[in-house]
Amino acid sequence: KDPTLGFFGNAIRVKETKNRLVELRAVDEMVGKMDDLGKFRIGGAMLPRAPVWARKCQWTPKDDAMILVGIYKHGFGSWDKMLGDEALGMGKIEASVEPGTKNTPEAHLHVRANALLRRLREVKQGTRSMASGPGRQLGPPRGSGPPRRKAPRPPPGSGKVPRARKAGAAASAQAKQKMKKGPPPTVKEILGTEEIRATLKKIKVLQDGTKPVTKEFKMKKMKLYLSRVGHHIESVARENGFGEKEEEEVWQLAAKKSRLTDGTRMKTIFKRLQG
Repeated sequence: KDPTLGFFGNAIRVKETKNRLVELRAVDEMVGKMDDLGKFRIGGAMLPRAPVWARKCQWTPKDDAMILVGIYKHGFGSWDKMLGDEALGMGKIEASVEPGTKNTPEAHLHVRANALLRRLREVKQGTRSMASGPGRQLGPPRGSGPPRRKAPRPPPGSGKVPRARKAGAAASAQAKQKMKKGPPPTVKEILGTEEIRATLKKIKVLQDGTKPVTKEFKMKKMKLYLSRVGHHIESVARENGFGEKEEEEVWQLAAKKSRLTDGTRMKTIFKRLQG
């Protein structure tokens, strides 16, 4: 369990805060050394899987890099400033928002920024391997040990592929596939953002009835909070390719944290509100 720390009257999660500091330090080290921020790029293991809305707005790895530049310039969470910064070119994300839904460009930036920062931290801490750099030698140096006996090549026209070449190609394909996927976020990480934690807490307060409010006010706020949580869960689930079982686990934990009776019922109410 992530312990909390009292900080000027606010409960701060120690592990989450520590991770965020590592992430922001990585951004500062990578982006801060650039003379021209517009030329900053990332790739390879530092890029998480593209979100589902990426095709709608022609999102590219350059745009992911510009998110990190925006965090460096304006700070994490300053989505309005990033959208208004023409040098970043974030305006295209407007096309990713479907009309009639409550998804916003700010919400897409928030989820994508969290994914990028988490990936930077994993690479920095060594929990995710990077591709081998040039000149790196794996195994003993050439010329050491007994000479290898070359396997005979298959005769021309036989259609057979040498075993070593076939095995190497298979290993390379597996490595690329493994590097591309990456581990999905845990259930606690999905609901661990500051905005979602605060929203679940507000739902809990409405459920407890500790604050005297009118029925109309309670219904209005409950709709707003459920929509916010529901869109966040759906967005993360789509981005990471979650199935029904994984998504159900997130809803159950959300219900538990907000004092609602059941995650399935919570999801049903959210779906009904969207209809």
